[in-house]
Amino acid sequence: MEAAAGPDPVIQWTEGDEAHSARWHSERAAPAPAGVVIGTGTGVLASVLARRGIKHVVATDQDPRALACARDNVQRLGLSKQAPVVQAELFPDGRAALVVCNPPWVPARPRPDGSQ
Repeated sequence: MEAAAGPDPVIQWTEGDEAHSARWHSERAAPAPAGVVIGTGTGVLASVLARRGIKHVVATDQDPRALACARDNVQRLGLSKQAPVVQAELFPDGRAALVVCNPPWVPARPRPDGSQ
């Protein structure tokens, strides 16, 4: 599956992380009628889940650049009806049998007192 991160990637990940995560989740969950991907970023995880048997996957994000990138990828993969991309802080309206989130890793230095 080919997908673009866009000229200014919103999320950086090690190649294969999202595909591995999607494969792990889809192999362990029975095909669900509906799923949600929170913080979809590029839309790759929602697309993989859709291709792996989730009948309807709603991909959410709040960043306009991520939404544009995800919509472009989902459309190019022919999954716009099966995996709509919507702007939401976290969850879209409704219920889902499967909720997936693959948060970005943000590098930071550890603090001696353990605080964040």
